[in-house]
Amino acid sequence: MSATDALRWRNVTVVPAVHGRLAFALEVRRRMLETRFAHVAVELPASLRDVVVAGIERLPTIHVAVWRKAIDWAAEAETTFDATEEQAERQHFYVPIDPCDAMIEAVRIARRERSEIHFIDAEIDDFESRRMVVPDAHAIHGLGLERWSEALAEAIDAIEPTPQDEVRERHMAASLRLIAEAAGDRPVLFVCGLAHWRRVQGHLERSGDRFHEGEGVDVGAVQLLRVHPLSLIHVLGEVPYVAYLWERHRRGISPDRFDAVAAIRDLVLRAKSTFERRHADSLEQPTLPALRACFTYLRKLVVYQRRLLPDTYLLTLAAKATVGNDFAVRLLELANRYPPNRDRGDSFQMTADLGRFADDDTVQPMASRTPGEASEVRPLELVRRPRRRDARTWRRGWNPHAHCSWPPEDVAIENFRDHVSRRAHAAMAANQSRTEPFTASLKDGIAIRETLRDPDGAIHVREDPVVAGDVGALVLIFEEDDDGTRFPWRVTWYAEHAEESTLAFYATDPLDDLVGPGIARIRYGGCLFLFPPLAIPDVWEDLRFERARRPSERLLLAALAWSRERFVAFAGPRPPSPEIRAEAARLEKHLIYLPLGSFSPHVLERMRRAHVLNDGSVRGYASRFIG
Repeated sequence: MSATDALRWRNVTVVPAVHGRLAFALEVRRRMLETRFAHVAVELPASLRDVVVAGIERLPTIHVAVWRKAIDWAAEAETTFDATEEQAERQHFYVPIDPCDAMIEAVRIARRERSEIHFIDAEIDDFESRRMVVPDAHAIHGLGLERWSEALAEAIDAIEPTPQDEVRERHMAASLRLIAEAAGDRPVLFVCGLAHWRRVQGHLERSGDRFHEGEGVDVGAVQLLRVHPLSLIHVLGEVPYVAYLWERHRRGISPDRFDAVAAIRDLVLRAKSTFERRHADSLEQPTLPALRACFTYLRKLVVYQRRLLPDTYLLTLAAKATVGNDFAVRLLELANRYPPNRDRGDSFQMTADLGRFADDDTVQPMASRTPGEASEVRPLELVRRPRRRDARTWRRGWNPHAHCSWPPEDVAIENFRDHVSRRAHAAMAANQSRTEPFTASLKDGIAIRETLRDPDGAIHVREDPVVAGDVGALVLIFEEDDDGTRFPWRVTWYAEHAEESTLAFYATDPLDDLVGPGIARIRYGGCLFLFPPLAIPDVWEDLRFERARRPSERLLLAALAWSRERFVAFAGPRPPSPEIRAEAARLEKHLIYLPLGSFSPHVLERMRRAHVLNDGSVRGYASRFIG
């Protein structure tokens, strides 16, 4: 039997699909636009027909059909002692009206084409929901549905069917036979779950039809509820924003086929544009090199997961690792955005396999009547901005006269200070390096460049003198602040122990960005490190530095005045002014300049962000609000 014949039976064309995956919906759409099917059958019970059709009519707003299994408690009490807890976990079911689901797409097109629609699944009261692990469905665009299904045939046959599967598949085979006979020579389309078709096909070929006489779902107990925006990620099989782009494409007039890869690219680029508008002052920008690194890392993550397209988790993970936390948060928010479901009113909420009804505030276990691909919940630490009303409450309790640092950030910034100091020291040593023709000693090694350039072919050697002394102070300037409006908070902090530096800085106002009770986030404009720590007067109140024209010059003057070593490192967007260089010469200090552009923007952005705690007691719970 050929791969094409495996998905046909008499006049019936079959699309075995993974529920909720867009690739199968696109395949159904392609086939239904190529062939006008007289009958369309789907793997859903007839009792759900009216509510599913009603949900389809409300698209693009996504709804779920939710119902509770009716339990005869008197009968249950006769058969078991404790009939409440275990059975309650099996009595809540839902069907998502997912625009990316192949069955929903088939019914949508069939209603437009005036085709006969049949819901042919058995009426099962206590449905057993099982999800599958399958290769990425995006492969069917290159392989074709027939070859893709044929490749999975052996794995599907290895899945042991349950007694309920046997009942349902016999019922679907019997129903499909009647539909095929009634259609005569006219074509019939059957859309079912990937795991069922081969066994349904076996029943069709062996005949022996057997219908299941079940009572089905009480239609009056079914609720059609709009999905809460934050729950779409748990209800839909695709990324919500990709589902939105597909719905928009579907309603348009473009002759081009929808491209899921282009949709992912559109998602990232839109997140980039909105991030640049909201965080224009951030050094952690999604630049083209950063996005190139993001897509490269994303591709490796996708290959490692043996997929072709990333899910929301992989998208967010790649964004955080290559650009930063804020861009990852923005990308996650946009990925979960589905504008037609913007309203958060009386709607259905779901988290993983737990759902909440609109008329019942209790959380209940849920089972999907159309289980799709298996997935897992994976943790990823991200820090979001707090709600405005929470920030207002925390602002009222803020004590402006008591503050301290967050110890993990102290360790990170001290390591960065040590790294910059060693780099400045190495730059000073490189500046004093000299070369000379080889005579009797190789000294510190052969100078390759000078040797190759010598027209006489003489060998040159390099001498790297030892630079005595260490870097006693470091000034790091991220941004200038001439008028004092962007970075109004100016403080001198003293070390709590011998491994910390004395720190003077100018930064944003802590009250502008409260992330927790007694926890504020600031952005340094510039800072001064003195190590080993030294008790000095407040840099911002010291009258000796009043001649400074901007806060960066004040920090440089303080560094030159208080450094115990003759070397002072300075990293900033532009070199120090002639007045500062003259002051360094007067004090017999050597100022080493490192361009700010020589450091990674990602590292600089991470270093310039810090958290301020209102007092030492906040350190006990600050980790809950600081990512």
